[in-house]
Amino acid sequence: MHILHEGIVCDNPKVKVFGAIFNNIFYGGIEKSNGGIIFFDNLNKFIMNGINFRDLAEKSRTGLKIKRNEDRITQLNGENNNFSQKKNICNLFLLIHESYRNLYSSNTSPILVISSHIFALNRALKAQIFSQNRPELQLRIHKFEFLDKNHILNKYVVNYEILLEKVIEYTSSLTDICMTGICISEDWNGVLGAAYTGDKNGIGICNEHAAFAISSLLKNKLVPQFTHLISTMHEIGHLLGSQHDPDYNCKKKDYSMSRKKRCCRDKFQKYIMNPYSLDGEFRNNYLFSPQSVSSIKSLMNLPQRRYC
Repeated sequence: MHILHEGIVCDNPKVKVFGAIFNNIFYGGIEKSNGGIIFFDNLNKFIMNGINFRDLAEKSRTGLKIKRNEDRITQLNGENNNFSQKKNICNLFLLIHESYRNLYSSNTSPILVISSHIFALNRALKAQIFSQNRPELQLRIHKFEFLDKNHILNKYVVNYEILLEKVIEYTSSLTDICMTGICISEDWNGVLGAAYTGDKNGIGICNEHAAFAISSLLKNKLVPQFTHLISTMHEIGHLLGSQHDPDYNCKKKDYSMSRKKRCCRDKFQKYIMNPYSLDGEFRNNYLFSPQSVSSIKSLMNLPQRRYC
């Protein structure tokens, strides 16, 4: 059964998501408030496979206007998308575990949540990392896949380290993505996320081991939405080449966890890559520190890094 979905991003009713689920994979996109379109995967695949989009719309419970959605399809391969040729596009493949999906009332809702996280990260990258002389890297959600209890990855969800390795194996044959993320609701003993750190040896975005995992649980309780948002940005920040932030009072290369705790007391210094979870109360919580900016720029400049 193919169900058309449409919804809005909670904190911005002008940003809408649209698409359909086919074989547990979401195909569709997001329409931004400025009219730009971000696409997960090509809805024309439905038509090429003999599935008429009009039929999908008629099966929808949301009462969408068919013409409006047909107009959106025509933009999928047109020039009216929001990615200019000056941008390097990083295609993400996001896996949504059923424990995470079950927190929401529909399949659309977790898609909206993670999409808003990616929007926030793109804004930070655009503002801090890229200038007129540097091609802009923007992350685009290429597609989602929903994982149930019978999925091959399900037995690894209790251990985030093993899970990351298995996610890499699961997506190793895909050549059209730059990183993979998995969203889950699992208590990892105080850990909200995990990711490989990009480096000059070929790890990170657009290379090997480009994977991250995020959880919405901490001590068996759901974390606040802003903490969850910053956790997503934090883990992708690792893939972009940033390590945890030490404070300016830290001794050089002394980055032990006990030292970090003493160094990061000042709440106004807590940037995205702070080693501890943040509640999003301060502006710095949504920005990369100067050290992180330098690390990300260094990774982007590596000649051996495969471009997205």
